Amino acid sequence: MREQKQSFHDFLSANNIVCRPQAKDGREVINLLLNTLKRHFPSLDIAKATHDVLAREELFSTVITSGLAVPHARLENLSSPLIAMACSPDGFSFGAPGEKVKVMILLLTPMDNPNLHMQLLAALASDFSKADAIETVAGLSTPLEVVN
Repeated sequence: MREQKQSFHDFLSANNIVCRPQAKDGREVINLLLNTLKRHFPSLDIAKATHDVLAREELFSTVITSGLAVPHARLENLSSPLIAMACSPDGFSFGAPGEKVKVMILLLTPMDNPNLHMQLLAALASDFSKADAIETVAGLSTPLEVVN
């Protein structure tokens, strides 16, 4: 029996999507996304997650292509991945000076499952491989539009 390939959006919930955030800086957006996740996953240690995500960002920028950033960390005490997204048609500063990110996907995965982390990153790359995908998602107005 062939295993069906999952898309990244299969892991994304409308509850964890923020469209058109007021934040103008990527670190503010990371904080917003972590607080969004905390509402639905009260056991999430925001201080630890913030530290790990920003420490990872200091090592290597997670802007993976123009307009798309995927800050991420592997955390202890997670049983499943936690994913949140922000999309903005105007973008916000993050990474290199003058560079605007229009879609940010925060990815937190269990420390003890590095394979899942890589699978999600691969699925994300596949979903955003179309030339207009970032601009299309960035222009959407509601979380439901993004999920659909």
